[in-house]
Amino acid sequence: MNVLADGTLIMPCHFLGVDAANDAGYTYSKVFRSADQGRTWSETRIGPKGFPKGANTASDWTVVEIPDPELAKKTYVLLGVSMQHGGTHASQSVHWWKSTNSGRDWVVGWQPDTDRWSDVDGFFSQSVTHRLNSGDLLHVVRVDRTGPHWRLSGIDEKIVETGDQGDRMMLWRSTDGGYTFRRQVGHGNFGSYGEMYPRFLKLDDGRLLLTFTVRSNSSDGYALGLRAIGSSDDGATWDFRHDRIVIDYQNQGASGGGFGNTVQLEGGALVSCYSYRRADGKTHIEAVRWRLPVAKR
Repeated sequence: MNVLADGTLIMPCHFLGVDAANDAGYTYSKVFRSADQGRTWSETRIGPKGFPKGANTASDWTVVEIPDPELAKKTYVLLGVSMQHGGTHASQSVHWWKSTNSGRDWVVGWQPDTDRWSDVDGFFSQSVTHRLNSGDLLHVVRVDRTGPHWRLSGIDEKIVETGDQGDRMMLWRSTDGGYTFRRQVGHGNFGSYGEMYPRFLKLDDGRLLLTFTVRSNSSDGYALGLRAIGSSDDGATWDFRHDRIVIDYQNQGASGGGFGNTVQLEGGALVSCYSYRRADGKTHIEAVRWRLPVAKR
């Protein structure tokens, strides 16, 4: 869920091919919009126009609201769209969708330079983009174990995964408003194997908070679940080893839920929601209210 400056709600989703209401017979994505605080919704399908026949379309989980340089006090909204399992078409399908009326209408914008990105998962698929105070864009993309970017040098070259729970994240940055993306710090590695589903939150004190899920291969001594770390330099550096906060560690089994968006309440308290699996194999949903530790000076 995204809230624009004027209060409009924007909610992208993945519409599974097995859904009883999906007449297409294959998975694609939609964008929902509400201008009345969620009472009523309109929807826009991503594709099929502009994509190969039967394409599994996807989008960012977040939109980016950017000040319009041509219109004072006005903004435009960007939503990244692409496709999964695209093969040779994958890089061609990466585009920004642009809206100048808070998501009521969308036009196909430009195709960003993603430095020859190639992976099973699209560049804008189960991914998030966040606009920093500087105007730079941070973009976290999910990396599939079958792709060319998955292996992490110096961590475990022999790790074996048979499902998608071992996917990981890469961090990209754009310094020109989304026209060009490059891997941050040269390689873009962001966390370790099995860590995914990121969310960014700008805190009241100026720090940037990342919440993410440990979905497999836990490296912090706790069961799978939701974690958080902060950055005090506007996303330039992240310390997954020493700054990690364990929010949820109840999950049972080799894979689990998590996801976990976080919001900050008046007064500084944080609220995170997440899912987890119990020993009975059933999935449960919880919300937790918590506070960040006081930083040492």
